[in-house]
Amino acid sequence: MDGISLSLVLLTGLVGVLACLASWNIDTQVKGYFALYLLLCASMIGVFISLDLFLFLRLLRGDAPAHVFLIGIWGGPRREYAAIKFLLYTLFGSVFILVAILILYFWQSDVLVDGFTGHSFDLVQLTSIASETSFYPRSVQWWVFILFFIGFIIKLPSFRFTRGCPMRTSRRRRRSA
Repeated sequence: MDGISLSLVLLTGLVGVLACLASWNIDTQVKGYFALYLLLCASMIGVFISLDLFLFLRLLRGDAPAHVFLIGIWGGPRREYAAIKFLLYTLFGSVFILVAILILYFWQSDVLVDGFTGHSFDLVQLTSIASETSFYPRSVQWWVFILFFIGFIIKLPSFRFTRGCPMRTSRRRRRSA
């Protein structure tokens, strides 16, 4: 684990404990809620300590069922709509990340590197090969970066892709009533 991963794991643990304390007043299906919450925390920590791209993607996708059930069962007034929307966005974002990983795995290069055939999910090995050799040309590295970037921008709600905010309209309705 490197310094960035360590700091993210510590931050995840701290936020996880604080969120657990904040959700202590859950009174319906408590065992199910905290089981899903622990699954969510474990998959988030696993994402930060994973050194295998396939395991990374699996853990990144592994938290989707926990998110969907947490949103769908214990969410707000439009929880079913929000859960389905979250699931569709996270699946769509994961497709870009999967394509980037598959490009790295199946890339065939004319450059020969001792002991490396290109069929690897090992993040440390892929990083050293990409930075020290020309096995992956800059154009391939650029496309892989763009695909990862688009996938993470979609999976992490960095931009708003829809119009209208349900919270604003509900506030206006309450004021006018």
